[in-house]
Amino acid sequence: MNVIEQALVSRTGKASDCEDALCVTDWFVCVVDGVTFKGATLVPGPAPGRIAAGLICECVEQFPFDIDFRTAVHTLTVRIQEFCKTLPAAAPGEDYRKHIAASVVVLSRHRREIWSVGDCQILMADRIIVNRNNLDSVAADARALYLESELLRGKSIPDLLGHDTGRDFIQPLLSRQHEFLNLETPSEFCYAAVCGVPLPERLMIHPIGIPTDVTEVVLASDGYPHLAPTLEESERLLKKAIEEDPLRFRKAKSTKGMRTGNVSFDDRSYIRVLL
Repeated sequence: MNVIEQALVSRTGKASDCEDALCVTDWFVCVVDGVTFKGATLVPGPAPGRIAAGLICECVEQFPFDIDFRTAVHTLTVRIQEFCKTLPAAAPGEDYRKHIAASVVVLSRHRREIWSVGDCQILMADRIIVNRNNLDSVAADARALYLESELLRGKSIPDLLGHDTGRDFIQPLLSRQHEFLNLETPSEFCYAAVCGVPLPERLMIHPIGIPTDVTEVVLASDGYPHLAPTLEESERLLKKAIEEDPLRFRKAKSTKGMRTGNVSFDDRSYIRVLL
């Protein structure tokens, strides 16, 4: 696999804070976006998203070259389940299997397929493929409304960059978000990720075949609001988006924006490969 360019950047600028990860082998390219757990009880040690990213990369590096999508997802799920068994007992009502979670996108060179679970991004033949969930949209709208009201009450954008009260406002929603993760019961707020809970059949996205005339593919996390064919252009668009709407509550509504001192609103990972 020929990597043309890649980037892995923490939202804080400190590599130790990054919950994204990249993995490249002879047969696979993988981008992992570890889910930042938003509940009250956290897994002891490193951030849960960082743990998830590490476990998933370790697994992908050991994949047999001809593994299929379903076997791959099952293997990753079992690995996280096994890790969670080593943790202290969770608090009542908590489930560590959902704390350790990540969005994942994998390119299989042998099968010439791309497998996606969660909201990572794919750029292939001028087509951007990304999965959004209703839960994030509802929370982002609620945050935007609250921030607009804060401005009407006299607060400034710099004030809110220092302390995002809109994020505080939606925190009760975010703290319950994991309850809808890989939920068996149908709900408009269900969303998918690789974690210690099996991925329901209805949330599985069929493998995306790579046409024979496609020679380059870009995989990225959602830390890039506008994915472009080159890293330079993706970074330029990110910088522009931050300058125009640093709180990300108007032009591109989100559950989080920039914070004073950070280099971006989220961790970001990008990799462009030549097939």
